[in-house]
Amino acid sequence: MTGFERFLEENRADAAWIDRIADAFEQAGGVGSLTNAAIDRVTDDELVRDVQRLFTTGLTPTEVAAVWTDLGLTREDATDLALLPTSVLTVLGNLEGAPYWARSAANVAVLDRRIASAKQFLDDLDRPDRVYSAEARKNAEDLSALESIKSSLSSGGPSAPRTLTVLSADHPPLAAVSIGDLDEAANVTWAVPGMGSSTGSMTDWTDAAQNVYSEQAKAVPAGRGTTNAVVAWMGYEAPPVPPASAAVFGSDFAKAGGEKLAASITGLDATRAGTIPTVNVLGHSYGTTTASYALTTEGVHVDSFTAIASAGIPDSIHGADEIHADAVYAGQAEVVKPIIEHWSGDEWAAVGRDFSSDHHQDPTAPEFGATSFGADGAPGLKPVRDHGVHTWYGGGYLDENTQSLQNVGYATTGQPELLTK
Repeated sequence: MTGFERFLEENRADAAWIDRIADAFEQAGGVGSLTNAAIDRVTDDELVRDVQRLFTTGLTPTEVAAVWTDLGLTREDATDLALLPTSVLTVLGNLEGAPYWARSAANVAVLDRRIASAKQFLDDLDRPDRVYSAEARKNAEDLSALESIKSSLSSGGPSAPRTLTVLSADHPPLAAVSIGDLDEAANVTWAVPGMGSSTGSMTDWTDAAQNVYSEQAKAVPAGRGTTNAVVAWMGYEAPPVPPASAAVFGSDFAKAGGEKLAASITGLDATRAGTIPTVNVLGHSYGTTTASYALTTEGVHVDSFTAIASAGIPDSIHGADEIHADAVYAGQAEVVKPIIEHWSGDEWAAVGRDFSSDHHQDPTAPEFGATSFGADGAPGLKPVRDHGVHTWYGGGYLDENTQSLQNVGYATTGQPELLTK
């Protein structure tokens, strides 16, 4: 059976190679987007060998960025990159130090192939002679998440293009969607979700990140010309919502996620070494716990960290001055009784802190040392009436026209003097 699986994999590799050639000729003949030289690169695998130089064992993100510069590839090569074998694209799409436009080209190509594979698997279920791989079955099981990721890329527009900067092979896959040009933006914000989040609801988290992006555009004074990018970062496995699991009261998921977030931040530093942007981290609920571990990692530093509805900062962090950020902000809606006072405030953040084993700290408490801001409403702005970020009735922390979202916009664009108490 092992040999048969290898046989199938070789057939799939051959089919992918033929498809690459066919796609290259189709695009060159249909829209003239590929030159003869480009087709030659696709057919003789020169581009494959070039890109695989980036995969040398032990390269740091900074070294990857240097190798990329030597390759001389530009955005005009995105179409060529998308025709490479899936095995190459899977690595490139998640390679820290590579430019984000290239990672997105790779990830979108892989995403489309995985969706096609899943649908083909499901279409062939009734065929008695069907032959399928374990990978096709896995894609079918993940189809809902894959399609949610795909849908999250469909909005935006010229002023806020969306790119897929992470697509993992996890089950379900992890992902990150950037709103705005992550290769060019002067101000970058990583948005880290809390418990129960996964790519099965990628569109929801991306919609919340879009609200942050739009609010930042409003918050920046006219004429300042700052360009923003907000990363809807579903790049870690979040703990399930109780009672399915009590993991949210511990830190195992946060520590593992913190390592991945730290790697993403240092990857940005390497990719943008020549034009370092202002870097912000925004965490919600358990995402604040995860972000705290990332922002106490050696070698990681950001301009600001904003915590909303915190499920608790780790007890090992004794105050805001121990977080590797120039400024630390925190917002919390009125704490209310769970279930009994539903839709009248935040019923779960305090539960996460109070019943945790090792992350009890409220970042809005004066003794923690963060700059706190209001979330319970202000003239012309709605109050937060839920623990979530994006609700059907507009009462979440990142919903439009809330005091919370406005303050997040000010905090993540370096305007603390405008925060409301």
